Amino acid sequence: MIWDSQHVARRAALLALLLLAVIPAAAQARNYKVEGRVTGPPTAKAGTVTVPLHLTGRAGRAVKLGTRRVRVRFRRVRLPVSGAPGAARLAPRALRPGHRLRGVTSLSKKSRLRLRYRARPTLKLRRVRVIRRPRRSRGAPVPPSFAAPMARTPEQIVRDIGTRATALSVRIGRSGSLTQQVAGLQTLRLPVGLAGVTLTFGSLTAALEERASADPAFEALLDEVKALAPGTDGLGTAMGAIDTSLRTSRALIAIGDAVETLSVESVFLATQVGLLQQIPGLLAQLTAIEEALIRIEGRLGAVEAATGSIGSSTGELNAGMASLTDDAHALATDAEAGADLAALSAGADALATDVAALASGFGALQTTLDQFAPELDGLGADAAALEAMMEGLEAVGMGGG
Repeated sequence: MIWDSQHVARRAALLALLLLAVIPAAAQARNYKVEGRVTGPPTAKAGTVTVPLHLTGRAGRAVKLGTRRVRVRFRRVRLPVSGAPGAARLAPRALRPGHRLRGVTSLSKKSRLRLRYRARPTLKLRRVRVIRRPRRSRGAPVPPSFAAPMARTPEQIVRDIGTRATALSVRIGRSGSLTQQVAGLQTLRLPVGLAGVTLTFGSLTAALEERASADPAFEALLDEVKALAPGTDGLGTAMGAIDTSLRTSRALIAIGDAVETLSVESVFLATQVGLLQQIPGLLAQLTAIEEALIRIEGRLGAVEAATGSIGSSTGELNAGMASLTDDAHALATDAEAGADLAALSAGADALATDVAALASGFGALQTTLDQFAPELDGLGADAAALEAMMEGLEAVGMGGG
């Protein structure tokens, strides 16, 4: 009976600890209103439905996931339809691109941070309802007879935007592939590798100082190793590579959100050209959007080449720093073990070759970053301009908002 009581006490204590851990986490979770436009067909599995959704600007700013392209998952039940006569409901499998959904999701700070690292986060929705059906053609009115002649018709402009947006969406998806994400992670490892090299050279210097204090013949070797230590020479380049990777990722995410919306919306906009012509300045805005897409098309080649080069260079640098750290650590171990001056000098000469190769690699990486900087600045400016123009479309009910 004593063992039983102790066992029960331990189980109760464990349960209490679990409750203490779970309750604060649950208390930190917040409810967010989610609204957006369906961009693809639904998929059903095990009593739930998953739908690709493009969030409105307001919902995207509220959940702060770094992207407005998400998936939403909810129970496989018929959805109420706002504004429909009677108690109309829609089966989830009947959802089509253009349907507007609204619901509620619960996110804690920890879960939001975890979702930010996913290309397309998945949100669990409650209280889901359809608030708008896909747009249909409204029978475009005849444009005024005094309209100025155009090289292309408005229908052609809208369709060209859709074609460009679809092609760009594919290219940007390829730029955000696993290979490119791994290349981005390589840049994050650069400062860690430099820190490892610096610490190992510190250990080697300390070992040689101890030998030099007992035998002055080691003083020249000590000075050579001190001069050889890389220090922080490559740190600026390493941080520049990280900044470049992050800025490129942010620009591609912003552009990807916009072009996915355009590729879907262009189908509906093409059926409402007459209405578009009646909204002052809207056709000029669409032309400006197309011009931004053309500029982005031209820049993506430089982006793909630069990210590939940066990924390759950082991978080689990380491997070189790992090898240099191992060699310096081995030499420090030999110095502590009492290796003779000739053997330690030969090891230091080998380190000198590795350090020179490392300096050359960081120099080449800096050159690549400098050459890519103007294109990256332009890409960021185009991404910001495209976002602003998309918000302008949303303001008149024509975009993904």
